[in-house]
Amino acid sequence: YAQGRLAYLDTLRPPEGILIPMGAKGKLAGQEWTLIGFMVRSCVVDGSTYWWREYLLHGASGFSWLLEQNCHFTFLRSVDA
Repeated sequence: YAQGRLAYLDTLRPPEGILIPMGAKGKLAGQEWTLIGFMVRSCVVDGSTYWWREYLLHGASGFSWLLEQNCHFTFLRSVDA
Protein backbone atom coordinates (compact mmCIF):
# COMPACT_ATOMS: atom_id res chain seq x y z
CA TYR A 1 0.00 0.00 0.00
CA ALA A 2 2.76 2.49 0.86
CA GLN A 3 4.21 2.21 -2.64
CA GLY A 4 2.87 2.14 -6.15
CA ARG A 5 -0.45 3.41 -7.45
CA LEU A 6 -2.35 2.94 -4.19
CA ALA A 7 -0.03 5.35 -2.33
CA TYR A 8 -1.85 8.21 -4.07
CA LEU A 9 -5.09 7.28 -2.28
CA ASP A 10 -3.55 8.24 1.05
CA THR A 11 -3.26 11.86 -0.14
CA LEU A 12 -7.01 11.92 -0.79
CA ARG A 13 -7.92 11.03 2.78
CA PRO A 14 -10.44 13.57 4.12
CA PRO A 15 -10.49 14.86 7.68
CA GLU A 16 -12.23 12.76 10.30
CA GLY A 17 -15.92 12.15 9.72
CA ILE A 18 -19.15 13.63 10.85
CA LEU A 19 -19.19 15.88 13.95
CA ILE A 20 -22.99 16.08 14.30
CA PRO A 21 -24.93 12.81 14.44
CA MET A 22 -27.29 12.08 11.56
CA GLY A 23 -30.89 12.83 12.57
CA ALA A 24 -29.81 15.35 15.23
CA LYS A 25 -32.20 18.24 15.80
CA GLY A 26 -31.32 21.75 16.84
CA LYS A 27 -32.30 25.40 16.55
CA LEU A 28 -30.60 27.88 14.22
CA ALA A 29 -31.93 31.29 13.20
CA GLY A 30 -35.02 30.73 15.34
CA GLN A 31 -36.08 27.55 13.56
CA GLU A 32 -35.75 23.84 14.33
CA TRP A 33 -33.61 21.88 11.86
CA THR A 34 -32.91 18.17 11.40
CA LEU A 35 -29.63 16.89 9.96
CA ILE A 36 -30.53 14.68 6.98
CA GLY A 37 -27.32 14.56 4.93
CA PHE A 38 -23.56 14.93 5.14
CA MET A 39 -20.58 15.10 2.80
CA VAL A 40 -16.91 16.02 2.90
CA ARG A 41 -15.66 18.30 0.13
CA SER A 42 -12.34 19.80 -0.90
CA CYS A 43 -10.63 22.07 -3.37
CA VAL A 44 -7.00 22.53 -4.37
CA VAL A 45 -5.52 26.04 -4.40
CA ASP A 46 -1.89 26.54 -5.40
CA GLY A 47 -1.15 22.88 -4.70
CA SER A 48 -2.70 22.84 -1.20
CA THR A 49 -5.86 20.86 -0.47
CA TYR A 50 -8.51 22.48 1.70
CA TRP A 51 -11.18 20.23 3.24
CA TRP A 52 -14.57 21.09 4.73
CA ARG A 53 -17.73 19.31 5.81
CA GLU A 54 -21.24 20.12 4.57
CA TYR A 55 -24.31 19.22 6.61
CA LEU A 56 -27.71 19.21 4.88
CA LEU A 57 -30.45 20.49 7.16
CA HIS A 58 -34.20 20.29 6.73
CA GLY A 59 -36.75 22.48 8.53
CA ALA A 60 -40.17 24.02 8.11
CA SER A 61 -38.85 26.50 5.52
CA GLY A 62 -37.08 23.83 3.43
CA PHE A 63 -33.41 22.97 3.10
CA SER A 64 -30.27 24.77 4.27
CA TRP A 65 -26.58 23.95 4.61
CA LEU A 66 -24.29 24.13 7.60
CA LEU A 67 -20.63 24.25 6.53
CA GLU A 68 -17.78 23.45 8.92
CA GLN A 69 -14.04 23.85 8.49
CA ASN A 70 -11.64 23.56 11.42
CA CYS A 71 -14.56 23.80 13.89
CA HIS A 72 -15.79 27.07 12.36
CA PHE A 73 -19.42 26.91 11.20
CA THR A 74 -21.28 28.87 8.53
CA PHE A 75 -25.07 28.66 8.15
CA LEU A 76 -26.25 29.04 4.53
CA ARG A 77 -29.73 29.66 3.19
CA SER A 78 -30.75 29.72 -0.44
CA VAL A 79 -32.16 32.91 -1.92
CA ASP A 80 -34.53 33.46 -4.82
CA ALA A 81 -32.90 34.23 -8.17
